[in-house]
Amino acid sequence: MLKKIILNLLLKSMKSLISFFLILLRNLHKHWILEIKYPKLYPHGLIKSLVPETILRNSCGLFIEKDVSIKNSNIHIGKHTYIGNHTLIDSCNYIGAFCSISSDVKIGMRNHPLNFISTSPVFYSRYRRWCKKSQYDESDIKTVRIDDDVLISANVIIINGVKIGRGAVIGAGAVVTGDIPPYAIAVGVPAKIIRYRFSDEQIHRIEKSKWWEKDDKLLKENREYALHPDLFIEKISS
Repeated sequence: MLKKIILNLLLKSMKSLISFFLILLRNLHKHWILEIKYPKLYPHGLIKSLVPETILRNSCGLFIEKDVSIKNSNIHIGKHTYIGNHTLIDSCNYIGAFCSISSDVKIGMRNHPLNFISTSPVFYSRYRRWCKKSQYDESDIKTVRIDDDVLISANVIIINGVKIGRGAVIGAGAVVTGDIPPYAIAVGVPAKIIRYRFSDEQIHRIEKSKWWEKDDKLLKENREYALHPDLFIEKISS
């Protein structure tokens, strides 16, 4: 009896020890990726979360803070985009250049069907193991698209299928359920447009300039004019 007790204790100790070393190895591997691999391969950005490397290879100057989760490995993220802590990016296939996405943002949140007897996934999702085949297909629903130079403030929720136009601003805590046009400022639940950043004439000139596609060197040389959009456009277009 005593031998059996001792054996059980030894087995439990071994399991605990193995679990400890597995966790340690995972943490060491994560540390190596974030502190050594990423800085070496992507020196022009700052990556503090484990993200699909296809995203990093196809962009430049990304700043991705801690605990960011990006579900779509085929997503395009443009150069110099910033993504804050604890942000979740689910159903989204495009984020443009020079975007600023704050902390605790949720992008591309998927819907539940409303015409089933219940909204519980056990009735339609194979993942929940009641169904051999999923009964609800979201493939016909467009994913989120966020164009260049969009500002998304903290705690924003963006529902699946929404398009946010270039230069738009989404206020903190907003729930975006419909498309937001370029250069609009939208706030609230659900998000509503309160005004536009620029006049129609200025928006036309900005769009025509396509400054977000210009070479970084040119943009950097003229950054002192950023406070004066018309002058900035004039300088980079001359």
